Amino acid sequence: MLEQGKKILHMPVDELKEYAIEVSGNRAHVTQWANGLEIITETGIEEDSMTIVVQNNLKKEKRIQGEKLGFELKPVAPSNLCLYLTDKARGGIDDVLNYR
Repeated sequence: MLEQGKKILHMPVDELKEYAIEVSGNRAHVTQWANGLEIITETGIEEDSMTIVVQNNLKKEKRIQGEKLGFELKPVAPSNLCLYLTDKARGGIDDVLNYR
C-alpha cells in the first residue's frame, strides 16, 4: 500500500483480507465493547447504531462477547481497508501502526 508515493504497508492480499473486521451494532454497546481497541475507522449512520473497523486480532472471548451483544462482525474488503488506512482522519495507518 502506498501513501503519497511511500510504501506504508506490504502484505499479501490474502493477509490483507484478514487484517480487519467490521463490527456493527448498538452505539452504546459497541462503544463500550471497543474500549481499549484500536479503531481504524468508525461511522454512525443512525443515532443509535454505529459501525467500526478494528484490527482482526481479537481474542476468542472478545469476539464471542460481541456476538452475544448482537453485533454483526464481518470481513472488510481490501479496497475499503486501504481507503480507511490512508484516511488522514482518526484511525489512519499511522494510528494503527503506532498502537502496536
